[in-house]
Amino acid sequence: MIDAQVHVFVKENLPDGNRMEFARRAARSRLPYRDPLEILPRVGRGTWDPGAENLISFMDEAGIDIAVNAVSEFGPCFGEEAEWNGWEIHEHAYKISVDTKGRVPFMCGVDPRRHDAMQILEKSIKDWGAVGWQCFPANGYLPTDSICMPLYAKCLELNVPVIIRTGYGDIGPYTPESRPYHIEEVARLFRDLEIIDEHAGGGLDGLWRESLLVAKANPNVNLMPSLWQGTDLFGNERGPNRIQEFIKILHTFRESIGAHRILWGSDYMKGFDKQKSIDWAHFFQNLIQNAGEYEYIFSQDEIELMNQENAKRIYHLDN
Repeated sequence: MIDAQVHVFVKENLPDGNRMEFARRAARSRLPYRDPLEILPRVGRGTWDPGAENLISFMDEAGIDIAVNAVSEFGPCFGEEAEWNGWEIHEHAYKISVDTKGRVPFMCGVDPRRHDAMQILEKSIKDWGAVGWQCFPANGYLPTDSICMPLYAKCLELNVPVIIRTGYGDIGPYTPESRPYHIEEVARLFRDLEIIDEHAGGGLDGLWRESLLVAKANPNVNLMPSLWQGTDLFGNERGPNRIQEFIKILHTFRESIGAHRILWGSDYMKGFDKQKSIDWAHFFQNLIQNAGEYEYIFSQDEIELMNQENAKRIYHLDN
């Protein structure tokens, strides 16, 4: 099994502004409201996994052979540099790929607003083996912005895909820029560029219908329903599971664009609910039986496409 999107974070690549964003949200997550500055010192510690040991443990328990580390950097988003600059962040991802003997290849995540973004992208792909570029609109830029166009062109030239993240703002605080419909213009300008809609609109209660409409109209757009496991899918003490609802959506994806354009991903990083992410992997590994309980039929060939073969083909992981 191939996990098409995970993250390896370290203290040095998260600027204070990023951590403060989380502190503000945590401070107003319940009553009485708290002071974000009191929460800030604790933010982020649980996510740091500099040697990817936690990630490898998750992969082994979940039955995942390869996991693609989608590098994310947040300095330009918050107007401040993290302890590591763009070069150092990507060199660390390269080191992880080497140290894990190829089990954790990486996708370049350079912010296109950097003056040396093209150089970082080229170095990452040509010399460090990056399998593509992650465009992260939630950091405050549109995927249709002219600053992104040279990077798309370079990815097309080098025959690697582009991930475009959709859904709500999350780590980066900008939601409107993350609307799936922005992908349409990119897909039409670069007809031969493989594009992956990361999160496929953002989950059961996200904009998945918008993602599907764009993918149906643009055959170079693939859907990755990563991070859909959340708190609701498998249920909790406050409500029942939503498995039947998810299978219906996945069936709709499959019937609309084909299983050959759907990639499984977890979006796992240290600090997530590890067991839910393991359950998410096992759910897809046993999808024939799980879907059959609700009278939906998936073939073994379709399972293999979604769980590994599509990622292997699009990321060129056989090379």
